[in-house]
Amino acid sequence: MQRLRGKKGQGLGVRVATRRARPRAGEALEAVSGELSFFTLPNCFELFGFDLLVDDAWHVWLLEARSRCW
Repeated sequence: MQRLRGKKGQGLGVRVATRRARPRAGEALEAVSGELSFFTLPNCFELFGFDLLVDDAWHVWLLEARSRCW
């Protein structure tokens, strides 16, 4: 497995995994958007928890998504 920090290409794997994780989170939210109720209130935000697995080829797998992070 490629090191997360190294002299050459520092953080390359982390950037690749992050770029691949964003669409997974978006797809998960889109899949349940009809079932979620968002309350638009000033100065408020929603928290979601995503458990992701990154394999040795830097492929990202969505394991679980939660509407509460705790």
